[in-house]
Amino acid sequence: MKLSLKFLIIPLILAAFGLISCADNIKSVDESEPESSTNEDLNMVLGIVGNALSSRDEGLISNLLDLTADLDSEGLNYRYQSFDNPNRGPFGNFLRDYDPETGVHSIKYRRGVDRPSFKSLLQVRLGYIFKDIEGNFIEFPNEMSHEIESITFRGIRDGFAEGEHRRSEFERTAQWQLDGAGPESEAMSLSGSQQHKGNMSLKNRNDGVRASRDYTALFNLKDITIQKPVEGDEYIEAMVTGNIDYEIAIKAMRNGETETRNFRGTIELNGSGEALLRIMGIERTFNILLENGKTVEID
Repeated sequence: MKLSLKFLIIPLILAAFGLISCADNIKSVDESEPESSTNEDLNMVLGIVGNALSSRDEGLISNLLDLTADLDSEGLNYRYQSFDNPNRGPFGNFLRDYDPETGVHSIKYRRGVDRPSFKSLLQVRLGYIFKDIEGNFIEFPNEMSHEIESITFRGIRDGFAEGEHRRSEFERTAQWQLDGAGPESEAMSLSGSQQHKGNMSLKNRNDGVRASRDYTALFNLKDITIQKPVEGDEYIEAMVTGNIDYEIAIKAMRNGETETRNFRGTIELNGSGEALLRIMGIERTFNILLENGKTVEID
């Protein structure tokens, strides 16, 4: 059956006009309708958040492991484990120092892995201030662990992580306060923020085409609780609960010009090794695996 050419052209023009109109409306998720966000922008948000949280990608979970570790002269002895611990790689170039004037324990190390399905390489700089219940510095936190009441923590990680479908080059800075570490408290509370900047590249599963974006992100911790470890292996992903507010600014080149799009939302850590991700302006909820940052939409 033959169709007249004009009957084919008119629908194509209307469809193209519709796509252009949608793309022009994605200035900010906060101000637009849910369908105005393209799949590419949405996938970038999911990739950035998943990458920022997961232990495999040296995200927030990795900082939590370092925060709660026992300090040693050759490495960190983790009181918790991670569901994906083998992907973090061994310590390299480990250095430790202590400044009695400021109370800061400084640690530097490198680590990375090179496997067929995942690669990473990063440099880590950590700072700890341990205090007892009276606010005094603790110089020997391992020997006096029972006296630690609070930890002021700063963690900086920069490097890259690359999986089968995404690559991220990043610098992440966590500035946290952990309270309730002493024996009088049943659980510890965590406050502070984590700032990210970098580049995220996503590879299409079908044709291999990459989309790449520069981004900045801020994660504010709200009512975060960490259960204290007991006998046996305790996995940090399953011991942390609470909420995180986030803001992400994604820069993209469109029509020869740089355009920034802003996203906001919440992350709910529920103590199951997973987190619920919500994006303001989009009526969809996503589940994030804290082990590897993979996201699945919840029906």
